[in-house]
Amino acid sequence: MHYGCVSIQHSQQQQQQQQQQQQQPEAADEDGYIIPVRMRSLSQSFSAATSPIYRHSMSSFNPPSAGSAGSPQAGAIRNAGSESNNNKWSNNRSGDLRMKMEDHYGTVISANYQALSQLLDQATSKRPLAAHLHEMRRVEAQLSWNSFEATSSDAVLLRTRRAALLSSRWRCHDVLLLVYPMTHHVDSVENKAPFAQPSVIHFHDPTTPPTPLNLPFRNCGAEVFPCGQVSSLDELAPLLSRQYDRTETIQRGLVALLQLLRALSWLRLKRHEGRRHPELDEIVFYRENDGDVHRLIWMATTKSAPGASGASGMDEHFCMSVVERLAPSLTPQLVDKLTSINGLERMIGYIELTLFGPPEELNHPEMIQRWLDVERASVLNELIRTQGLWRIKLTVMEEFRLAYLVVANVPNLIEASRI
Repeated sequence: MHYGCVSIQHSQQQQQQQQQQQQQPEAADEDGYIIPVRMRSLSQSFSAATSPIYRHSMSSFNPPSAGSAGSPQAGAIRNAGSESNNNKWSNNRSGDLRMKMEDHYGTVISANYQALSQLLDQATSKRPLAAHLHEMRRVEAQLSWNSFEATSSDAVLLRTRRAALLSSRWRCHDVLLLVYPMTHHVDSVENKAPFAQPSVIHFHDPTTPPTPLNLPFRNCGAEVFPCGQVSSLDELAPLLSRQYDRTETIQRGLVALLQLLRALSWLRLKRHEGRRHPELDEIVFYRENDGDVHRLIWMATTKSAPGASGASGMDEHFCMSVVERLAPSLTPQLVDKLTSINGLERMIGYIELTLFGPPEELNHPEMIQRWLDVERASVLNELIRTQGLWRIKLTVMEEFRLAYLVVANVPNLIEASRI
């Protein structure tokens, strides 16, 4: 009779354990690595990672269930002494489990960060191209004005004093040409910010462009891009306001502003080659399709006056000018906030925090670090799930967000949140 009770109790415990296992979320990968990446929004992903049911260990053991502590006899006949011993055993086991989980957590986080950095490098250094663009690269040495069909004045999509963007065709394929005099080759190639839209190929033709194009250039350089849409800095904000709702307009306007401020910061790093500043009327944005965000494609520069004070004043003037020109795509409160920030890098940090940073309620260093870990794991998982490990193609927003997560750290996030 006694063993019958034990058998009945043991079967009931097995049923309870099976029910608990069925109720647990299926978040584990086949290899046992658990990545807390099931939520999309920032606040949801953070709460999912800190929730007890989403905190897993890579080890194969599980914490003991409430009904499994002690022997079967202790489950049937329990007294105060055995309950105390069981509690001590359970606490020791839980402490060991927590230590093991923390060790594995650090290993997984480090591996996620390294993989994310490698994927970003791969996506930005080897961008997928259409077959005809690969073919164009193979005949680069043979390219000239005669290789393209751009013979009408209607082909000129946008013209500045120093450049023109043309709609053209190459072997029956639509392409976009950026044409400029070779005297400004430094602006498009050597001084081009690393995050700007990369060209498929560029070539040099010393002959005059076709007469119907009416381009005042001779001895031209030309860059080839996939067919797309172009817009000047002055045209961008009204265009965004017409095409998108208010929230998306603000987001796209901030991304454009962020690119221009980063470009200025990039030019600061080239002081040993002579200080240069962007010209507001020589800024052009590009996007390949309606769903993508505009990316900087052309920004002519001019040499600044000698002297650190003069250069600093030009930096401030440029920042305030681009905020003013993009103001129609932003809110008045955001414009006031941006114009009150002193320093180029501080303004960049504030915009990045607004676009990609954690929710405002996360203000403790440990919580911010956990948010960074979860966001990196979430992006990594999403990329692998949707695109695999090869030939990754990122949108402009995905690329900027990924770059932000790779370089962000807790001290910088805290400092930006205090601006």
